[in-house]
Amino acid sequence: MILQDISKTSIHGLESSPYIDKVLGAKSFIEESSALTLTSETDRVYTPPTQDGIPLTVTEDDKPKFRIARDALPNVTVWNPWNEKAAAMGELFLHRIISLFM
Repeated sequence: MILQDISKTSIHGLESSPYIDKVLGAKSFIEESSALTLTSETDRVYTPPTQDGIPLTVTEDDKPKFRIARDALPNVTVWNPWNEKAAAMGELFLHRIISLFM
């Protein structure tokens, strides 16, 4: 998904879900936030999201941009390379992209 401003973007529907954070050495955590915002490099695998059947909603400026159904999908990956890695990929990625893999 390409967005105008990643700093104004949030992901809803992952609260209370367990995840593995690959940026933090593949440690396991539980998502505490009702709205996930990205403020640095992110590479998380939610295994599986606890709210199965509830769609993920991506908002920008508090307005829904995308709604993603997760029917029968066991994992959700949230990835963003952030500044340094995005610069190496080209300007398209810089602060504008979030990837959700299901």
